[in-house]
Amino acid sequence: MAGGSTRLLDDLRRALEVAAGSSGWSVGRPVLADRLRVPVSRPAGARPALELVVEQRSPAAATGGYAEVGGFRLFYAAPRNAPLPPSDSVPVATLMDALVRWLRTSENALAALWTVRRKRGRGGGGAAPRGRSDPRTSRVLEPGYGLEREQILRVEFRCNQRCPFCFVRIRPHRPEWETIRRALDRATGDRPGANIVLSGGEPTLHPELLELVARIRARRPRRLVLQTNAVRLADAGFADRLHAAGVLIHFVSLHSHREETYDRITRTSGQFPKAIRGIRNLLAYADAAVTLNILVNRLNVRSLSGYVRFVGRLRGADGRPPGLFFTVMNDVGLARAPELAVPLETVAPALARAVALCAELGIRVDPFTGECAPPLCVLRDPAPYARKSEDGFRGALYVEPGAEFAPHRRVKRVECRTCRYDAVCVGVSGAYARRFGLEALKPFRGPRLSLHD
Repeated sequence: MAGGSTRLLDDLRRALEVAAGSSGWSVGRPVLADRLRVPVSRPAGARPALELVVEQRSPAAATGGYAEVGGFRLFYAAPRNAPLPPSDSVPVATLMDALVRWLRTSENALAALWTVRRKRGRGGGGAAPRGRSDPRTSRVLEPGYGLEREQILRVEFRCNQRCPFCFVRIRPHRPEWETIRRALDRATGDRPGANIVLSGGEPTLHPELLELVARIRARRPRRLVLQTNAVRLADAGFADRLHAAGVLIHFVSLHSHREETYDRITRTSGQFPKAIRGIRNLLAYADAAVTLNILVNRLNVRSLSGYVRFVGRLRGADGRPPGLFFTVMNDVGLARAPELAVPLETVAPALARAVALCAELGIRVDPFTGECAPPLCVLRDPAPYARKSEDGFRGALYVEPGAEFAPHRRVKRVECRTCRYDAVCVGVSGAYARRFGLEALKPFRGPRLSLHD
């Protein structure tokens, strides 16, 4: 078995070296322990700057990452929590795709090798390493801070898509009725007027969604919002029933106007036409409000202006297009899909052009709020897109270059204290700061803008 192990790992290294080609990056010897790790070094670099990782999946282990092949999960990370190199400086997608191809032909041999190692007491179990936890949320109820204080009610943890940056723990689970009832009690209390966001997973997969909506409407919420990818709403009859039940505000994830890119981001095939048909069905209701959410990433950042023009052609019953909400990956998304991350230096010009085009075409752009919002300094004129309320906002940490800070916090440069928009800007995620730094944050000088301006 030792000889078989050596041959298997040598085959992997050769496949990755071919993929690295003339890039100058070098592939080290694969190491099989609790996980299979492959070190990758910079051109002329002495130490690994990156590790390609394969681990066995189990019910206890986190899912997702770059790809899943059979019983294995693949991702990449920086050794010893060091910052990852910029995505455009390393052929990581090429290396990971080569790793996927190798694993598809070697899956059984690798699984057998791990089984033998476990029997010999040498580790390699399929469970997540002790002390590791899945950072994605699995809470049925949690507060949100969008345009107004809101309560996010997750009624379904299944999803018909597999967006790699999703910060919800997608799994074959839906909460019991009693769990949802208790969550509604906490969200609404004895008084009407709460803002309820019906979310998931994908809430339209819940077989009793209409009954759920009726129970929520009985609590007399001020606003009831449905977060969805709109794929199931391609069924006009289902969309009609949902509208008749009283769901009039829709927040729809649509991460590209190009079908091929949409498929790559959502890891689906054939759903794009259904999503567009679902959006058109919602826009047909004169009393409905539709906002499209696009998460800006490496696959769609250079086509944002085309996306805006596409949205401008999706006219509703009143002749107006849907609104837009621009987001970027939060800490969890950056940890799970670092290959999709883009620095603000790339995001800013593309997003500024897209927002300006929205103004030209009469497309409403929602304020930059929440933990997935870009910082306001990506825009040339941030004032119209600044949040007007501090409801639920924790505030950001001001950090010096190279300083340590607690995980899962928004952060800013110390110089951001002097920015005109400091009080209404959420900064960047801690994971972004660790990977790309904070030099892209550029304070606006001038009189301070308050939350009530």
